[in-house]
Amino acid sequence: MKSGPVIALGLLAFACTLGKQGLASGPPAAESPGRAVLPGAIRISFPLSAGGAALRSTGPGQADLDFGRVSYATGARTSGVSVRRTSSAMHITTRFAVQLDSAGGGSQRTVTLSAFLLHADSRQRFKVDDVELTTTPQVIQAQVPLGTVSMHRLELEIPKDAPAGTISNAIGWVAVAD
Repeated sequence: MKSGPVIALGLLAFACTLGKQGLASGPPAAESPGRAVLPGAIRISFPLSAGGAALRSTGPGQADLDFGRVSYATGARTSGVSVRRTSSAMHITTRFAVQLDSAGGGSQRTVTLSAFLLHADSRQRFKVDDVELTTTPQVIQAQVPLGTVSMHRLELEIPKDAPAGTISNAIGWVAVAD
């Protein structure tokens, strides 16, 4: 009898503040990220990576990305965050790392990595590696070898006329053994 799928879950939360001046906020994080160990022996973690927004561990398998303050007029001043403007929106991007490990030394060699939004948000679009996220898991990367760190790009598309305020959401991650 074949056992059920081997699955691990992770959570990456993020926030940015839309402002008129585009001032940077928040110190870079120095903590190392936590790891989630769930039945099935796959761990998802979010290690610190060069070139991305500040990352702060919030618990096992969980981390926060801080985009700081951004605006359509002045862009972003937070290290690792870039803004591209179009006539109708701004696209805020950063890079981050995902690490997948075998917690129990199991025989699983590769996994499929999927992501989803924890909260539906019709005002903004959220993408990871050009894959638009919804509340339904979307495949981000297939055949990911365990024990590797993969770099990904998070993009928020925000309408030009969005009011000032905080935008936050969380991305759930699912790793299923192939």
